Amino acid sequence: MTLGENLEQSFTHRLNLYVPARTLERLIGVKAGTNTELYGLSMATHYGHGAAAAVIGVVMAWRGIRSPFADFMFVSMRLLIDQTLENSTGVGALPW
Repeated sequence: MTLGENLEQSFTHRLNLYVPARTLERLIGVKAGTNTELYGLSMATHYGHGAAAAVIGVVMAWRGIRSPFADFMFVSMRLLIDQTLENSTGVGALPW
């Protein structure tokens, strides 16, 4: 979490977002009981998504797809992975 988000949460008392953790819970069929377990699942989800997207990035670079547009395509793939998993498990909200 960024310093800005931590600062904002200290003023607004907004709770941490555990959507990635809830997504992984549904995918692997477990139920986290504590915030520590949710945090661990959330981190596992972030690292897993990063690893999956890194494979796509490596293939793009290997095939010579390198440009600002390729960076835009890569960011779009990251969002596609996140949103597809969240929406298919029923955790995320549709954008409309």
